[in-house]
Amino acid sequence: MKHLYLAAASVLLVSYGGSAGADPQPTPVVKHTHATHAVSPRPTSKPTPAATASANPSKAGPILHQVDQVIKNQFFKIKGDEKNGKLTSEQATALLGQLKTINNQKMGFVKSDGILEITAEQARQLNALLEKNSSAIGEAEVSK
Repeated sequence: MKHLYLAAASVLLVSYGGSAGADPQPTPVVKHTHATHAVSPRPTSKPTPAATASANPSKAGPILHQVDQVIKNQFFKIKGDEKNGKLTSEQATALLGQLKTINNQKMGFVKSDGILEITAEQARQLNALLEKNSSAIGEAEVSK
C-alpha cells in the first residue's frame, strides 16, 4: 500500500512538471479560434443551378426555390381567404387538394434525378399548373 501512495505522489509531481519543493508552472491556456482552416476565395463566375445542386444536395436550387415560394404563397392565400370568408370550406379544400397534387408532382421531379433542383421544362409545367390554380382561387373568390 505504501508503494501505491509513493507512485501516486510521483505521478502528481511529474504532472506538475517539477519537484516537491518547486512552484508548479501554470499550464499555458491556448484559446480556440474559429478560423481553424483556410477560407477559399469566392468563385469569380456564378455556378450553374445544376452544379450548385449537385455540389450541395441538401440545398435547393433557385428554380425549385421559386416554385416552392409560389406554392407557399398560394397555400397561405387559400387559408387566409377561407378564414376571411372569401372562400367556403369546400372551395378551400378543393384548391388545397390541387395545390397538393402540384407539390407531389414537384417532389416527383426532384426525386427522379436525386438532386434538389428541377429543369426549366419541369418548372414551366409546374408554373402552368400553379397559374391555373391561381386563376381558380380568383374565380372561387368571385363565385362565393
